[in-house]
Amino acid sequence: MLVLWAPYLKGDSQAKAEIATRYLADNRVRHFWDLWRFGTRVYSEQFSCRPQETWDIYVIYGPELAWKEAPPQVDLWLHSRNLEKGTRFSKESLEAGILEWTR
Repeated sequence: MLVLWAPYLKGDSQAKAEIATRYLADNRVRHFWDLWRFGTRVYSEQFSCRPQETWDIYVIYGPELAWKEAPPQVDLWLHSRNLEKGTRFSKESLEAGILEWTR
């Protein structure tokens, strides 16, 4: 799992992001500080959203991912915001998305 931490709210910093990584303390998780909001630019374009809307999102790729020159299309994206696009994050929506790969 890759986690991008980026400054979106006043007071966000790399130091605060490093503290927050403790919530995902698992050796399978890699954390990155995204100072220039690379993820925001990529995902706002892919999802046809404004850049201000593409934070606090969860992007899920299937197990057969091939990342080449351009970022691949996502299999599922979830958000915990009030967006009209995407799927609202919940434990159930995440589980349902993951279960699709096991069928």
